[in-house]
Amino acid sequence: MLEHYLVNYVHRTLFPLGPQKGIGDLHVDHKADAIRDHCLLMLVYYGVIRTVSIGQAAFHRAEFGPTHAIRAIQSVTKAFEHNLSFPERALKILAEKGVRNCVSMAILLRD
Repeated sequence: MLEHYLVNYVHRTLFPLGPQKGIGDLHVDHKADAIRDHCLLMLVYYGVIRTVSIGQAAFHRAEFGPTHAIRAIQSVTKAFEHNLSFPERALKILAEKGVRNCVSMAILLRD
């Protein structure tokens, strides 16, 4: 399911180029490092969904199933992707922690 989420994210956001002008004028879309920032944001959203899904699985144990996973993905998407201030704040926090490229972020997400 996470793979489908990522594919949907790529198509929906026109990754790595970002939305066209006027569709979602986020500050992130107009920076020189926009492709890197979009990659980092995609990895942040993936990490949050993965973490919430792991928590759901631990809570529900044997009853955990696709319904719980879908609800987790939907909840994270509503809470974080629809928040206009989250992308800039997330990138700022990553930069403060020394995560400035996708390789660093991929290491954090590694199993």
